[in-house]
Amino acid sequence: MTKIKVWEYKSKVHVDEYNNNAKLAKSIAKKDSLEELSLAYTHINSDSITKFFNYIPNIENYLIGNGIDLGGGPGIISGTLVNNFPKIECITLLEIVQSVLESCFPIVHKYLIKNENKTKILPITGSFDEIKLQDNSLDFAIMWDTLHHSFSPIITLKEINRVLKTSGHLIIVDRGHDNKTPQKEIERMMNVIYPEEFIKNNFMPKGTKLSRRDNGENEYRFKELENFFRKSNFDILYRELFLEKHSRNNNYKNDANIKQNFIPIELGGYEKRKIVYILKPSN
Repeated sequence: MTKIKVWEYKSKVHVDEYNNNAKLAKSIAKKDSLEELSLAYTHINSDSITKFFNYIPNIENYLIGNGIDLGGGPGIISGTLVNNFPKIECITLLEIVQSVLESCFPIVHKYLIKNENKTKILPITGSFDEIKLQDNSLDFAIMWDTLHHSFSPIITLKEINRVLKTSGHLIIVDRGHDNKTPQKEIERMMNVIYPEEFIKNNFMPKGTKLSRRDNGENEYRFKELENFFRKSNFDILYRELFLEKHSRNNNYKNDANIKQNFIPIELGGYEKRKIVYILKPSN
């Protein structure tokens, strides 16, 4: 299997999130199960990820050449992409928690990635704020549930912009909230204490008190996300909101005039929704 490289970094980390992910990786790896790993990290398996990408118009035109999967965890997204998009030459799988790659990427390598694609993923430990690649060197970048973990989305996005070719694309799959969402509600979501079931499933000691804020979570409205993009010199080529067929979404209509689409896939997460943006560096 490919050796895991290390890019040294000076960026801050969410200490609780880092430590919890390190413990989770070592514990979940003992099960040697791709399905268990998927439930723990992406909350959606490779088959559903494949179906999800098929709903994004012209996605095959953006996943070509050399790319990077930022905050990619054990590589479930990367592995799914190289299996389904043959024009991908290589994906740098960048994950800040080294033990996630050491303990869990071997499971993805063994059970998910097809033999002909096993050399297409380069696992590297490092920060998405300090990408050790040359300017204008990548054809695409992907962030799946990653941007909301950044201390400073503009710093992160500017660094991605730096390494993308002018013809390159950034694909973001994440969550977003209505523009009318009051700050009080944003603060409430950030301060939610995880239930005991979450603590148990993430192999933390019984009785652990952990807030979503302490676990590196951030909540952004659509207008805030799009402001980050503008300030980072990205243009929005495409945006669409995908909704799971769930009672939370029965009467939901976003207030940002974003096209929304119900799909028969369990998307995971409390909101049961994913916003997709495809961005291009501004000329």
